[in-house]
Amino acid sequence: MPTTAGTGSEVTAVSIVTVGEAKKMGVVAPQLVADVAILDAELTLGLPVAATAATGIGAMVHAIEAYTSAHLKNPVSDMLAVKALELLSRNLLPACEDGSNRVAREAMLLGTTFAG
Repeated sequence: MPTTAGTGSEVTAVSIVTVGEAKKMGVVAPQLVADVAILDAELTLGLPVAATAATGIGAMVHAIEAYTSAHLKNPVSDMLAVKALELLSRNLLPACEDGSNRVAREAMLLGTTFAG
């Protein structure tokens, strides 16, 4: 259950773990893929504008990376990346301008999940 619209990690086999004071490491394992991902926009309604903007841009970068990747690119990942960018680009400003805009928050979560 994500509380930001940022990484899409709720649907991936990748996790970033902080080790020590400032070092981060990536962990990739099929066991990390969730059986169910619950997207509840209610959990994102209180997110500050700076965090909303930063995580939204992060999600857009994930979608761009997926679409432009030279490795593991396929028609399904292209479709998801395009739809993610469509949802994120249409809803990032409305979500930032009105943090209680549930429709925009829902679209941001779905776009992020597609980008993941």
